[in-house]
Amino acid sequence: MSLTSAVVSSSVDWTYVQSVTGFLPIKQGPDSLIGNITHSTSDVTKLIPKQYVVAGGGTQDIDLQTELDLSQAAAGCTKAVAIQISVTGNDVKITGHGTNGLAGWFIRNSGEFWIPAGGFATIAWPFSKAVTIDATHKKLVITNSSGASATVTIAFLGA
Repeated sequence: MSLTSAVVSSSVDWTYVQSVTGFLPIKQGPDSLIGNITHSTSDVTKLIPKQYVVAGGGTQDIDLQTELDLSQAAAGCTKAVAIQISVTGNDVKITGHGTNGLAGWFIRNSGEFWIPAGGFATIAWPFSKAVTIDATHKKLVITNSSGASATVTIAFLGA
């Protein structure tokens, strides 16, 4: 698989208007806060797009070395630079796996990260700060502790 571009971007956009009796309204914007990282495709070579349906009370393991990339080959990732996770149906918890868990990135050791149904999270780092993925730091776990299923869509970018 050969990536021809590797860009991670995110923005929050707004316009604020407040009425003031007898005067013109106070207005600010439109404005935005934008984050953007363009990676060299000679550095960032792995893309793993996946969608999982996690049953109520169930879990889904994600091994960033054995998951299949777009070409259906084992990705064999050695570095993590970005992940976007989108959730529908139910809230989920993302943690490092109890065995060979990916830690030190957005999850510190035994930490956890919750994403509510209807929500998403995008996390990205420059390649110079990429997190190492190796035999003992490679797995994430998605946990759905509710009774209904959750659909979790992930795009992972790495090397």
